[in-house]
Parts: sequence; structure tokens; C-alpha cells
Amino acid sequence: MGFRFRFETLLRVRKIREDLAMQEFSKIQKHLKGLEMLKSFNESRRSDTRQQFIQKIDAGLKSADIATYQSYLSRLDAEIGQLDTLIIQAGRQLDAKREELLKAKKEFKTMKRLREIDEQRYRTRQQKEDMRFMDELAILRYGSRQ
Repeated sequence: MGFRFRFETLLRVRKIREDLAMQEFSKIQKHLKGLEMLKSFNESRRSDTRQQFIQKIDAGLKSADIATYQSYLSRLDAEIGQLDTLIIQAGRQLDAKREELLKAKKEFKTMKRLREIDEQRYRTRQQKEDMRFMDELAILRYGSRQ
């Protein structure tokens, strides 16, 4: 009869929890990266639009176009502000998921270590039983020769 860990089901559950925590962490991480890329894109659009605006003012721009540019730039500023808020929230979520992931990894590692200890005890016990059996065979052989 081979080794059987009595908490094998719990070990599998802990591994599943770790995998789920890893997936959630990865999902939030991708979301955060997407928000940061969108913010960077909006900032570059704002910068480009400001440069165009300055160039067109120097070339002579109508007041209606000036109002349009200013409105667009203020909308970009508002979007960037909203993205900053979303990035902060996503960062907090990422920190929380990181903690969950670390906890799940620790729990799985603990169960895995417990399994290793249990398996080592089983192997030691098996070796002792094998040695006892061999000793018994040797005694029987020695006794049958006499």
C-alpha cells in the first residue's frame, strides 16, 4: 500500500484557491496597466493638442475655434483626472489582491510542507517495517539451519 496524504483534498483546495487568487491578481494588474496606458495616451493627446492650439493662435484663430480647443482641452483634463482616480482605486484593489495571493500561497505551501513531512514519516516507518521483516527472515533462516 502506497503513501496517501490524509489531507490531500485540502491540499487540492488550497492549490485551487491559490490559482484563483493568481487569476484575480493578474486580471486587476492588466486592468491597471490598461488604465495607465489610456492615461498616457490622453496626456500625449493633450500635449499635442496644446501645441497645435498655440501654433494656430500664432497663425490667427477665430474665437469660436479657441473656445472649441479650450473645451476639448478641459475635457481631456477631466478625463485624465478621472483616470487618476481609477488608477488609485485599481492600485488599492491590486494591493488587496496581492495580499490575498500571498495568503493563499502561504496556506498552500504550509499544506505542501505538511504533506512532505507526512510522506517522510511514512517512508521512515516503511523502512523500519522492512528492516524488521528482514531481521525476522534472517532469524528464521538461522533457526532452520540448526
